[in-house]
Amino acid sequence: MATVHPIPASSLISLTPTARMTSTLVLYNANLFDSASGSLRAKATVTVEGDRISAVTFGTTPAIGARAFDLGGRTLLPGLIDAHVHVTATMPDFFRLSLQPQSLVAAQSKEILEAMLMRGFTTVRDAGGADSGLVQAVERGHFIGPRLYI
Repeated sequence: MATVHPIPASSLISLTPTARMTSTLVLYNANLFDSASGSLRAKATVTVEGDRISAVTFGTTPAIGARAFDLGGRTLLPGLIDAHVHVTATMPDFFRLSLQPQSLVAAQSKEILEAMLMRGFTTVRDAGGADSGLVQAVERGHFIGPRLYI
């Protein structure tokens, strides 16, 4: 019998970057959009190995011992992508923002990044403001957030 876990989003995103790269996760009993037919298909099972989807099947159950999440018929969507964000725009007054210490702005960006991920964005491109330190903070698991490109 597969190990079944509840499905809070925090448990899906709390994996360390190393765990995300090496673990297998099975999401089953989901509705999945089939773009070829333009319809939702029930009882989907999606297997994720590392950070890639390795299999999509229908009507199957997870293997014994698999790290599995029963989605209870919820609709499973792919991660959203935003190609123009400003994760360091922590206040609307850019002059005042420019006077803030960079370390404070980076710390405040943590909340922005996590909120983006919780809204379903798994990949974002910062169009100005973020630097490689924020990219590394997400990659190393210091900040919870989407994959960040600068």
